[in-house]
Amino acid sequence: TVSVRGDTLYEPDETLLLNLSNPVNVALNNTQAVGSIINDDPKPDQPDLLIRKGTEPDSSFAIDNVYQTTPSGDQIEAQIVPAKAKATHAVRVQNNGGSTRTFLLKAAESSGVGWTVVYKSGGTVITSAIKGTGTTTSSLAPGAAAVITVEMTPGGTVAENASKSATIRAYLGGSDKTTIKDAVQAVTVKKTIKQPDGLIRRLNETDASYAEDNIYQTTPAGNQIETQTVTRGTKAVSLVKVQNDGNVSQSFTVKAAETTATGWTVAYKVGTTAVTNSIKALGYKTPVLSPGSSVIITVEMTPGSGVATGGSKSSTIRTMVGSSVLDAVQATTIVGTVASLSASVTSTRSQEKARIVWQDEPPEEMAAGMNYAVSWQVIGGWQVTHTYVVMSNSPDPSRNPTAMTEVLAGDPGLFRSWIPAPSSGGLYYQVIAVVDGRMVASEVLYGATAGKKSQRGG
Repeated sequence: TVSVRGDTLYEPDETLLLNLSNPVNVALNNTQAVGSIINDDPKPDQPDLLIRKGTEPDSSFAIDNVYQTTPSGDQIEAQIVPAKAKATHAVRVQNNGGSTRTFLLKAAESSGVGWTVVYKSGGTVITSAIKGTGTTTSSLAPGAAAVITVEMTPGGTVAENASKSATIRAYLGGSDKTTIKDAVQAVTVKKTIKQPDGLIRRLNETDASYAEDNIYQTTPAGNQIETQTVTRGTKAVSLVKVQNDGNVSQSFTVKAAETTATGWTVAYKVGTTAVTNSIKALGYKTPVLSPGSSVIITVEMTPGSGVATGGSKSSTIRTMVGSSVLDAVQATTIVGTVASLSASVTSTRSQEKARIVWQDEPPEEMAAGMNYAVSWQVIGGWQVTHTYVVMSNSPDPSRNPTAMTEVLAGDPGLFRSWIPAPSSGGLYYQVIAVVDGRMVASEVLYGATAGKKSQRGG
């Protein structure tokens, strides 16, 4: 027999183990017994205050089952707003006790003039009551909760970086209006944040590829540099997003600085409007952007026929407030050849929506020295800047070209060209296209002066 001495304190249920050993003149079927001590005392009355930003989900309420008379840690919620903007805090009053009851709430604010602080329960303003003798919650069953909101707005006369705090305390009420059972604190700082965010991606990438969000660099590095390789006469297009990461509506100045390489055409657009002259001089002024909104600048870089293979051009796009550079990205374009560009065809083709289909193939029999009409269709994508018919003695023409015919193009569709017949023997033929800045290749075909057979590949 195990005796239990009771008390009047609420405690969790407990388990005890009784171990038996060293039996005398008897065998033990069980050497251990398990006993339970069941709580028979009522759960004490306990309010639990939790706090979150007004814009956060309920899962952000903090901290559950933690009771503080002086708020600290996550039971203090701070927000930053500019002048005349409202910061909203939500405070949950939860009944963690064992009986249905009400609780008393009181608010005490720090000093500081020029602020407007409003307390609400649902749509009812309770400011006078909670700042005075206190406001009483509705009757809450165990586990139930009520929410009050605290709205804090700095006026135009409040100094920059000044703060205001409101400490909300919970009491049992009734005969006990002085013992603090829990407390949280809402803090608001008046601060004007002017922060642009420059992000960059290629034209043919999705918006998810913009880089990098919430990273601010005065000298671009890492993913804030976008590098593309194109052939001469092919346009490399990058999109630069200028986003307002601040907390006030703002217009930003955007300036572009290019490297000195010659023979290139570089154009800047916002929508269909050219902004090249302004962005390269005093700067392009964005529209007034509300917090979180953005404007897109298109950067088009085209190497001319005289630019050497391996030549490059860079444009650094800086976003400024006044004379201060607050973020920067860079678009870089390198000149390659069909052979060098085609090295990426195999790895990228599976990612491309665009594809090339032969229409008029080389004839069954070709006469040496003759030219033959061929055609192909580019299906998918948005813009075809160039297409090429590549010829080679190798079964991989795109990597080992011996000759090529270039066709300037525009929208995806049907394209035509002429190809020469081999002087003797046969040649491998393949079509390559630059679609939305990426290389796409057709199947490889084999043509001969004495018949033709198809070589599937590419």
